[in-house]
Amino acid sequence: MENNFHVNVIGGGFAGIECALFLARHGIRVHMFNWRGAPYKCDGLGACQNEGLSANDILARQILRGEIKKLGSELVWEEERLNKLFPNTCNADKILDYGVERLKSNKNIDYFDICVHEINLKEINVIASGSRTEGKLYEWLQNEFGSLRCYNCYQQMPIVNCVETDKLKSKAENDGVHYIPFNYEEYISLCNEIIKQRNDNLDYLKNKNHDLRCIEDIVIKNKDALKNTFMKPVFLCGIEKPYAALKLKEVGDNFQIDGFCSNLPEASQKQIINSIKALSRSNLIRCSRPISNSYLNAPSVINNFGQAHKCERLFFAGNIAGIFGHVEGMASGLYVGHNVLNFIKGKRMSELPQKTCIGHLMQKLITQNALNFNPIIANYDIIKSNIDTEKEIFASSIALISKFEEEYNGRNV
Repeated sequence: MENNFHVNVIGGGFAGIECALFLARHGIRVHMFNWRGAPYKCDGLGACQNEGLSANDILARQILRGEIKKLGSELVWEEERLNKLFPNTCNADKILDYGVERLKSNKNIDYFDICVHEINLKEINVIASGSRTEGKLYEWLQNEFGSLRCYNCYQQMPIVNCVETDKLKSKAENDGVHYIPFNYEEYISLCNEIIKQRNDNLDYLKNKNHDLRCIEDIVIKNKDALKNTFMKPVFLCGIEKPYAALKLKEVGDNFQIDGFCSNLPEASQKQIINSIKALSRSNLIRCSRPISNSYLNAPSVINNFGQAHKCERLFFAGNIAGIFGHVEGMASGLYVGHNVLNFIKGKRMSELPQKTCIGHLMQKLITQNALNFNPIIANYDIIKSNIDTEKEIFASSIALISKFEEEYNGRNV
């Protein structure tokens, strides 16, 4: 192979870091392009794509973590170390900072803090630039692959501290979920405050994303609009059913306000939150906002190896391919890294067993209807089988991954 041969990895998120480190461990020269001019931060308070997971989704991620450990993930070990040091927080930014330092210190990786606008298709490239990929690169991708850009939004909920916990009620003991009950007058007062802040910020709101209905969009429908959406009344311990109820979830020593998504400026959000009695002295330590994601239409663009249909030297991994969640990103980066290595060595591509989380994730990604494509995350349903217990499911998954590792030489070298 030529002395100047290298693989370009564009994007230093979870997928890009894992892919670059994997290739470097196998002696491949990597050029990593990771523009961090305007980094997106999770503020240590919850990775938005992974908030509100069900118990089954959490189990699926645990199995996925076990699989990528077996395949040589570096970031998952750092995630576990940080979770022990900083429990009940999202350590996504710290994990990425660790990953970037590993990239910069690796002798087989040349690190460039450069924003990439187009791709040289004569070289081998892995695009793992994430769901907020810089606009010019998206324009290039659209020119190459047609109008296949997809788009969705999700809600980042506000997080507050200094909550008057004696005013909180629960449906059950010790489940980490609390409610602020509202009588009619309290509820109308909150609605009026939201309307006031909305009217004071009409010019500010003109250029904001309204694909998700925020509180200021909901409240103008009618007086019961909030009560009929995220403030539905529920039966709570020790009191009569309230007129409306606001749901709070424990996030470490803080509280996340469910459903309270807003485009309003931070000062206005704080004003609204402080108008609620139980939150009158609370600090807004994470703003609410709708977050936009863009990604390619994977079934039309790539095969189940992460390789572009139109160009065998081009691969996609992570969010830009419609794989959401940080553990899923690690898995995607490792899997695509395996296939890039096989491509370089002239071997056949690596197809993972369907009863593994990684294998089913990739299969589910590219077998969707291209006309109705949605991003995916790890879900318990993807490992449905006749195995009953969590221990047996995990053992089966790891056994299949181990066989894959041996067959395709996935061990660290």
